[in-house]
Amino acid sequence: MAYHVNKIILLILLASCFQELYAQKKSWRPEFKSGKIHPFRGTEINLPDYLSDGVAHIISDNDCKIYQSHFFFRVNYLGKVDSVSYNNSTFHDEMAKKIIANIRKTEGHWIIPKHTKQKDFCWFVYPFVDVGINSDCDVKEEILKSHLLQILYLMSSLKSITQTTDESYFIIAPTLRGSPFERE
Repeated sequence: MAYHVNKIILLILLASCFQELYAQKKSWRPEFKSGKIHPFRGTEINLPDYLSDGVAHIISDNDCKIYQSHFFFRVNYLGKVDSVSYNNSTFHDEMAKKIIANIRKTEGHWIIPKHTKQKDFCWFVYPFVDVGINSDCDVKEEILKSHLLQILYLMSSLKSITQTTDESYFIIAPTLRGSPFERE
C-alpha cells in the first residue's frame, strides 16, 4: 500500500509543479464540454466526473485495498480518441473497461481550437483512485486512506487540467472515491 501512496504523492508533486507552466504556456489542446448538468452540483459535468460515471465500487475480501491506475488517451485534430491505455495490471477489469468506455464516449464533446492542423493531437493522463467503501479496516489503514484522500482532494482542487513541461500531455485532476470523503 505504501508503494501506491508514493506513486500518488509523486503525481501530486508533479501536478503542482506544472500548474504554473500551464498558466504561462499553452500548446494545442481541445476543450471538453459534456453538455450535461451534474445532478447534485447543478454545474456542467467536468471531465473527471464524466470519465468515472458508472464505475462501480469493487467489493472483495480485501476491501481495505487501494485500487488505482493511470489512464492515457489521445485526442486527435478531429476530436476523436484514437489511443487508450492504462498502466496497472492489478486494477479490476470491470473498472478499467468502464473507464475506457467513458473515455471513448468523450468523442463529440471536444471543442477543437481554431487553426487546428491535421498533425495536432493531445495526450491526457487520468489518475483514478478508489480506496474502497469498507469501514472495517484496521486503524492504520483507515488513517492512511484518510491522509491519502485529503492529499488527493487538495490536488483535485487545483486546476482540473495541468500541462507537463514538454507540452506533450495534460494531467487531469484525479477521481477520488471511497470512504471517508466520498464525493457527490
